[in-house]
Amino acid sequence: MLKSLSVIAVLIAFLGGGCGSSNPDGPADGFDRGAMLSSMAQAYIQPQYTEAVTRAEALLSSVESLTASPTEERVRTARSAWLACAEQWQRVSMFDFGPAEGILGDLVQIVGTFPSNSARIEALVSAGDTTMTSFERDVRGINALDYLLFSGSETDVAAALLPSAAGTRAAYMRSVARHLVGELRRVRDAWSSSYAATFSANVGTDAGSSISSIVNNLAMSFEVVKNDKVGLPGGFRAGQKRSEPERVEARYSNNSMRLARLHFEAIRAFWEGQVPTSSNGATFISIRQYLENVVGGPRLVDETRAQFAAVEAAFSACGSESVASLAASNDPRLAALHTELQKLTRFVKSELSSLLGVAITYSSGDGD
Repeated sequence: MLKSLSVIAVLIAFLGGGCGSSNPDGPADGFDRGAMLSSMAQAYIQPQYTEAVTRAEALLSSVESLTASPTEERVRTARSAWLACAEQWQRVSMFDFGPAEGILGDLVQIVGTFPSNSARIEALVSAGDTTMTSFERDVRGINALDYLLFSGSETDVAAALLPSAAGTRAAYMRSVARHLVGELRRVRDAWSSSYAATFSANVGTDAGSSISSIVNNLAMSFEVVKNDKVGLPGGFRAGQKRSEPERVEARYSNNSMRLARLHFEAIRAFWEGQVPTSSNGATFISIRQYLENVVGGPRLVDETRAQFAAVEAAFSACGSESVASLAASNDPRLAALHTELQKLTRFVKSELSSLLGVAITYSSGDGD
């Protein structure tokens, strides 16, 4: 899940390869990119970050109540709050740029790294280390709380948090939840204070522009779904000799399929210009509308929508079973889902970037 710059990819794009052009002015389309960026920030990105903070704060409140007086009922409340927070995370994780970049890594690394490292978490709990300042990103964030809240029955989780229990589990759980809130607040506040204006004004398509950030992060976020949430657990990545169901997101709560599908649906909604949490069908100026103003764009819109639908159908075929359970049994439905995701790659990565004149400036390592 780590991002890395790829000089080769940039050079290929500059020379007219499949990943697009680094032309700072983009295609001669007459499209108002500033209006699109402002619409994205105001109608989608900022409200979704605000909602992510709200849900993380609710999770923190439930964790503080649970650790102050552990009961099975409070475990259930905290688990429900965790799921609401994890679901909202899927809607903001694609905006992993600008304020999301931090000293210890970007927000996806700090908040969303999976799977969690249960052995290291237990070692830190035993040591009473609640500092959250290391580069060990798999011991905190949403998936660390998945382990702390779901590894065992409600009775087990509550019992482990009692003052008589060994270690400092309650303090560690509170620290992880507080750190999660702090990181999301930091990014939300930066967007609200100044970054939204900076983002909207940066209308070029060269590397470092807002449109480049959007296109690159959309593609990267999609590849997290394809490669990390489905491919690795299923054993479909190059060099894998077997499935690895233990490498799923939300391993302990068994929500890997639910979150992977929500992540995909968030990407699709953003591409289309739909606000996923809106009750009135709210929309904003989108990448899809931008494409409709570019030569060759309408064709790409139609083909992308068709493949989006194919992926949705593949998700539906998997039903309510977790990615982990499908991977463990080598269920062909998981392979079919990965195949449909693989087919979508060129539409949301190489062809999209090429038509919009944006260079893909990272390497996914999957040969796409």
